[in-house]
Amino acid sequence: MGKFVLIFLSFLAILAGCESKPAADPAKKEILANTEKSLASAQQSEENPQQEQEETEEAFDWSGEWVFLSDDNLGNLKIEKVDEETIRYHLGGSVINPVNGSSYANVMEGTGMISGNTITYTNELSEDCGGTMERNGNIITVTAANGACHTPQVYLDGDYIKADSLKEQPLLEIKNGQFLVRGISMWDTPSTVKEMHGNPAYEGPDEEGFYEWIQDYEDKKLFVSYSNNQPDSVHTEAPADVFIPEVEKLSGERYTSEDANYIYLPEKEQLLIYQTKAEDPSVITLFTAYADGNFHAGVENGWIVKEE
Repeated sequence: MGKFVLIFLSFLAILAGCESKPAADPAKKEILANTEKSLASAQQSEENPQQEQEETEEAFDWSGEWVFLSDDNLGNLKIEKVDEETIRYHLGGSVINPVNGSSYANVMEGTGMISGNTITYTNELSEDCGGTMERNGNIITVTAANGACHTPQVYLDGDYIKADSLKEQPLLEIKNGQFLVRGISMWDTPSTVKEMHGNPAYEGPDEEGFYEWIQDYEDKKLFVSYSNNQPDSVHTEAPADVFIPEVEKLSGERYTSEDANYIYLPEKEQLLIYQTKAEDPSVITLFTAYADGNFHAGVENGWIVKEE
């Protein structure tokens, strides 16, 4: 009898312990489940990083126009996606000889197969001139199978930037002690300017013979002249109500003449020259250039007066 009572009391103690245990909180259950899912997902990513990379690559759209980042060739790559693995492309470039004014061109076109960051392409115009297009972000590096795929004047291997990735540049600022107009400094190159603004309407020797080499962005009212592959002047225009607040922020020595206003940076010997557009007083024309003898002579002779 005593043994039976002991067993019974032990059973009651176990039962009481079970009944006193609180029921699981539904909110805690949900948090626990989400945590387990996150851990499982993280573990899966660590175990299969290639799958995650492939998913990212699939999201990239190869289609569109790409601008050739060349200092002398005006080139353009167009890609049309046929399906998830196949593209059609048209690649072309041209250059104008600064000595005799002759124009040269080169064209490639065909299909390509996408594999991760790389397109292996064929050339329907020349069977031996396929190659690769390797992407790094918004830049494609084109490499043809061999040098014979190019003409002596138009060499199309190199970097191309996706046109729709270009960003609008500030109108006017000073960085590292020099002027930037539409993002362009006097230390840039034609390819750097294309990386900011895309292909110009015209690139080549100045038809009027005044400048060595020019880029003319007609739609942006932007004109860049070059000497030894670097800008010697950058021209643009802007509404007066946009330009005036910007120019007032700039440092530098200020000068005026009957025709124009000047801001001078002595350390870099650079000038910003601006004036009201004759045909439209609501517009300001401006350009940067190096201060030459004409400016210094104007200051010395009182034609150009320093503001106090």
